[in-house]
Amino acid sequence: MLKQILCSSVIALLSPSYMYGYLHDVAIECHSPSGRTHLTFNNPDLGHTMTKGHLNIDGKSLYYNVETDNSNNTIVNHLKYGIFTLYYKDTKKEISFHSIPKSVKKIESRIIKANYLFNGIIMLNSTDPRESQNNNDKTLDYDIQVECSLEILSNQN
Repeated sequence: MLKQILCSSVIALLSPSYMYGYLHDVAIECHSPSGRTHLTFNNPDLGHTMTKGHLNIDGKSLYYNVETDNSNNTIVNHLKYGIFTLYYKDTKKEISFHSIPKSVKKIESRIIKANYLFNGIIMLNSTDPRESQNNNDKTLDYDIQVECSLEILSNQN
């Protein structure tokens, strides 16, 4: 029990909200160059989990909601070094996504603290929304490259 409390304390101390003293809503939006694939998800405070997400391919959608789904999801975020990964899995669907490190570019603005643009890949082990509509939880047949933006939306002080 003490080990769990200490571990939780270390994670809290290392979280961006503690280090910088603010909380942000962060939105990540991605689309394929063809326009057939769209991925969006929220990552509060650039933390280690997402709250909600949406994958649409050819007009067929999957929704990810941590509050209602019994899910396991993890985000590894170290944008300074070009690293951003997302893994989400519940009983019916899964998605694995990562940035292409050399593509990550930070864009600053007076209105918001920072934005990032990068290319990413939706991995082929992700559930294909076109197949899940037929109750066939088939995964993608290939990786899908997408262009992404990460936007820090608000400061909730």
